[in-house]
Amino acid sequence: MAASDHLNGQQFYHTSNHVFPPGHELSREGAFAANHPHAAAKLEASKSDYGNGEVYYPDTWRHAPGYKTNNDNYPVEDHLYYGDKSFVSSGGNKMYGGHTYAVQPVTNAGRPVSKHQPDPNYTREGMTGAYRTKGRLRVLHEVDEHGNKVE
Repeated sequence: MAASDHLNGQQFYHTSNHVFPPGHELSREGAFAANHPHAAAKLEASKSDYGNGEVYYPDTWRHAPGYKTNNDNYPVEDHLYYGDKSFVSSGGNKMYGGHTYAVQPVTNAGRPVSKHQPDPNYTREGMTGAYRTKGRLRVLHEVDEHGNKVE
């Protein structure tokens, strides 16, 4: 693993069913489109008809639930989730998809993140090693079940 693949000496991981090339940046907008493909397709067809600048509603009747939007009035997931080495070594990553990637958390402006926000859903259960961000996750490469780079 190259030195650039590490952040503050610690490697982080993200799992998905999607295939991502090295260098791809995962975003909350992309996560929304992946998690809600029917709503994302409708939104692409007519962006101005479905959002109001703060909340996106999946139909024109404005029924709940609504989804938070970004500054471009595009729906987003609340956070992107990632984990440390324990996420891979425990096998926890297998619950979230078929591809696990070494990632570098970055800000929306592309700067490396120096402080990581623990995922409260895990810490409430007494677990550690799970984090969340409102920034992005830069894909470094895919890893196997031991965290080794897949060639």
